[in-house]
Amino acid sequence: MKKQLDTFLKILWYSLSSGKLLTGLLVLANILLGLLSAVQVWLIGQIVGTFGAVDGAAFYMGGRLAVCLPYLLGFFALLLAQKLLFSAIPYGRTRLYTRIKKKMTRDLFEAVNRVPPVRQELNEEQVRFGRAVDFINGNFESSFHSILTLISGFTSMVSVLILLGGYSLIFPIVVVTTSLPVVFIRLKQDKAMHAMYREQYPANQLGAYYLNALTTKDSLIELQIFEAESLFLDRYQTISKNNIRQRTRYFIRHVLHGNVLESLLILVGNILLVVYALYLLFNWPGLYTISMLSVVISGVMSAQEDVIGFAFNGKYIAEATMYGEDFWDLIRKTQDTADPETAAGPFHTLELKDVSFHYPNREDNQLDAINITLHAGETIGVVGENGSGKSTLSKVLLGLYAPCEGEIRVDGAIVPLSGLTFDRVSSVFQDYVRYELKAGENIWFSVPEEIQDDMEIRRAAQEADADCFIEQLPAGYDTPVGSLLEHSVQLSGGQWQKLAVARGFYAKGSLLILDEPNASMDVMTEATIYRQYYEQIRGSGRIGILISHRLGSTRFCDRILVLKGGKIVQDGSFDELIEQEGLYKTMYEAQSQWYQDAEVPNTR
Repeated sequence: MKKQLDTFLKILWYSLSSGKLLTGLLVLANILLGLLSAVQVWLIGQIVGTFGAVDGAAFYMGGRLAVCLPYLLGFFALLLAQKLLFSAIPYGRTRLYTRIKKKMTRDLFEAVNRVPPVRQELNEEQVRFGRAVDFINGNFESSFHSILTLISGFTSMVSVLILLGGYSLIFPIVVVTTSLPVVFIRLKQDKAMHAMYREQYPANQLGAYYLNALTTKDSLIELQIFEAESLFLDRYQTISKNNIRQRTRYFIRHVLHGNVLESLLILVGNILLVVYALYLLFNWPGLYTISMLSVVISGVMSAQEDVIGFAFNGKYIAEATMYGEDFWDLIRKTQDTADPETAAGPFHTLELKDVSFHYPNREDNQLDAINITLHAGETIGVVGENGSGKSTLSKVLLGLYAPCEGEIRVDGAIVPLSGLTFDRVSSVFQDYVRYELKAGENIWFSVPEEIQDDMEIRRAAQEADADCFIEQLPAGYDTPVGSLLEHSVQLSGGQWQKLAVARGFYAKGSLLILDEPNASMDVMTEATIYRQYYEQIRGSGRIGILISHRLGSTRFCDRILVLKGGKIVQDGSFDELIEQEGLYKTMYEAQSQWYQDAEVPNTR
């Protein structure tokens, strides 16, 4: 209950911070709506009682209608007021929720960006982020609506119980004692249901992955070629069947038994109340009238609805507590974490001193006591076997991964281990992202639109060998690319990769890293891009890092770092490393021999 109350207060805080006036008006409107429910019960009692109190002769003279007219007019005015409130409250609630959602989305974005990228890659973190997004888009709105409903329901319940207590204290006591168990039954059901959904969330994500693989063009074609559709379909169906079994067990254990018990409790409570009301009516006919009986019946039904409504609406608060746990936790950590003080602007030297790194939940180092100094205008090749730490090193240099040990120095000054600021670095990864934007936007979106430079955009595209195919698109640089936007043009893998390289060239950072950028490129394009890359680094005074499995692409680098087991085992120019009997020479000769063998036709 404490957690639900905490969630209740957090949601109200978000409401107030997004619009104090609108929140206040909504609260007042719902309080008024609750009071009108009690007034409605009272008016019904007065109307029924008035008809019963006036003699028969007066009825035919319009006496009864005349006496009842004020109550009837009041009843119609009440219905009009309720109608207006029922129309105004949803409008105000929608406007306020739009503001709240905007603030929550911004807060979540800031929170996620403060989570270390190395943790963002973990599946458990991806699940947390997914639940937080689901909470904003669904659970929060329903819980926000429930809070307003709870306010009106609580006001109505208290008012009606006070009204019933004016006739006899037995009435509100019986209502509460028979309705409260229903509340606890409902809350227990909801707790079990939400625990089940939370438990199923990771499996549901996996099921969504299998379903997406069966319906996405690229994966579907490959599955058809390998005749593996049945494998993915079977696994999707297995997850679905497990979910159905869990929900069936939940329904039998909690819903079915609970509903039977609820019906019995309400039935017994209503019988007791009616019997007691009739008892008062027949034993004290002057004191208790038919109007009292009508008020009691209407009041009991209204109070029961309000009490049980607490359980119905409270389940959304419980749902917000469970599903919002990840959101609140992320926000709390964001609020408790201050932005690191890092310098901005260009730099001339970058030094890693005894830098080591290992991934969460692992003890072995992927980088082990790395010591390197990089200089502006210098191009450094990074090579090594798979798992040697090449990509990990690039992410440490980019500030994506914080070293577990060691120091990072920029121009001699120590920077926080959280890494470099992103305005000082840029990169092109092998697993680049295909953005559903215009072709030009794919290049310049790394800088604010107001300072974009069309000449620099075109220059970056030319250096990446992308300008030619962009100019041939229907609207040139303004052509939407991908498949989601209207009039989009689909690109080849190589064209998408050229856009990614152009984006890296256009970004203004002191450090530019190319991490296996040639996966979808032909040999001639690769040679052109690398030539432009070397020239750009030397001409701009940036630091260039080239990570590649193709050792030939690194021979023109000023220095080559050879990694093995997370350590730098060699450091020198191409000529120096070739003269040494080391790992680089071994890998280079093996790769060269492979290319030579591949060119010789097999005549056997």
